[in-house]
Amino acid sequence: MKAVAQQLCSLEVSTRQEFHSPQGESFSYLHLAGQNSVAPLVFSHANGFNAHTYRQLFLMLQEQTSVYAMDLRGHGFSQAVAIPEKLKSWDTYRDDLIPFVEQFEEPVVLAGHSMGSLVNLSVAAARPDLVKGILLIEPPVANPQITRLLFLGHLLKLGRIFPITRAARNRKDSFASLETALQDYTGRGAFTTWDPSWIRDYLQGGLRPRKDGKMELCCTPAWESRNFELLTYKAWSDFKKIQCPITLMHGGAGSTVQRNGLPQLKAMLPDLRLVLIEEATHFLPMEFPQAVVREILNLVLEN
Repeated sequence: MKAVAQQLCSLEVSTRQEFHSPQGESFSYLHLAGQNSVAPLVFSHANGFNAHTYRQLFLMLQEQTSVYAMDLRGHGFSQAVAIPEKLKSWDTYRDDLIPFVEQFEEPVVLAGHSMGSLVNLSVAAARPDLVKGILLIEPPVANPQITRLLFLGHLLKLGRIFPITRAARNRKDSFASLETALQDYTGRGAFTTWDPSWIRDYLQGGLRPRKDGKMELCCTPAWESRNFELLTYKAWSDFKKIQCPITLMHGGAGSTVQRNGLPQLKAMLPDLRLVLIEEATHFLPMEFPQAVVREILNLVLEN
C-alpha cells in the first residue's frame, strides 16, 4: 500500500517522507527543498484535503524557500489513528504538528488554508518560540458574538446538525478510478472554481486503492464531518497570544471570515495585515495562488 501511495503522490521536485511522533504514530509529509537559505515554510491543508492538493502552490515557492506540508491526522497518507468518535477538538492537530515543527533548528513560517490555518494559529499561540510568521488563508473565524454561540453549540453537541457537517457525512467515498472521480468533481460543488489540474492533485493525494479495485477517499466522510462538527471556538483566545507577524487573507465571494469581526481583530492586533481579494471564494489558494505566494514570501523573507 505504501509503495502505491508514493507512486500516486509523486512530485517532480519533492519527496514524500514520514514523520514519527513521540507516540510512535506515522505522518506523511511532502518536502520540497528550497534553493535559498531562508526560514522554512510549514503548510497545513484544509479539512478533507491533503498536502498534495497544494502542489502547484509549493512549486511556485521552491526557488525561494523549503516547503514542508504534512498530511494531518485522518487525511492523505498519514497512518495516525483517526477514529471519529475519539476526536474531541482540533487541539489534536495542534498537538500533532508541534513535534513536527520542533525538528527545525530555526523558527518557521506557518501558512494554512481553512482548518489548517487555525491549527497553525494554535501552534503559534502555544509555542511562539517556534514561529517566525503566520499566514491564515480563509480561516473560519466568526465575530466574538458568534464565537460564543459556537462555544455553546459545542457544549450542547449541536455541530452534528450543521448543514456542512451533514453534507460531508453523506459524501460519496469511492470511485471506479481516479479519472472517474475527476469527472465527477470537475465543475461541481466545492470544486466549481478549481482548475482540473488542482482537482487532480487533490485526488492524487487523497485517494487510495481498495481490495476490490476501486479508489476510496483517504479522509473518510465520517472523519471530515467530525471536523466540521467540532469547528473550533478558540481562535480569539489564540489571537491574543500571537507574538509574530501575522497576515490574514480572505475572499469577497463566499468567505468563511466574518468581516464584521475584523475591526475588533485589528484592534487586538494592530500590526495584523489584512488582504482581501474580492473575486476569491473560500478556495482562494486554488483561484489566486500567485497572491498567496506573494504573502508567504513577505513573511519568509522578512528579517
